[in-house]
Amino acid sequence: MDVPLTKTAYEDAATRRAWRRTASFRLCAFLLSLASFVAWLYAVLLTPVWTLWVLMPVLFVLIYVAMLNTARIAGVPSLRRVLRVYPWQSVPGAASIANERHHPVLLR
Repeated sequence: MDVPLTKTAYEDAATRRAWRRTASFRLCAFLLSLASFVAWLYAVLLTPVWTLWVLMPVLFVLIYVAMLNTARIAGVPSLRRVLRVYPWQSVPGAASIANERHHPVLLR
């Protein structure tokens, strides 16, 4: 089957909108995880020593989440680079899940 290539994926308005939404979500998640880590660290430093056995595991989890979100935000530019290079493919006659006569089971 010969698939005609139209334009790159980033030239599609819906793809650009989805990329912006993904980038903003990842940036917000990064900033919130960083702020929660700093706030929790501040709370740990202000509490008595005997409460550290409760607060430290949460601090370790927040460190892990902050590192994960740092890696995720670093991947946003590479995602944009991939969308700008690879072509968007148009497949004529492909079934659409939005149309009930093609997939009546999916919409029930």
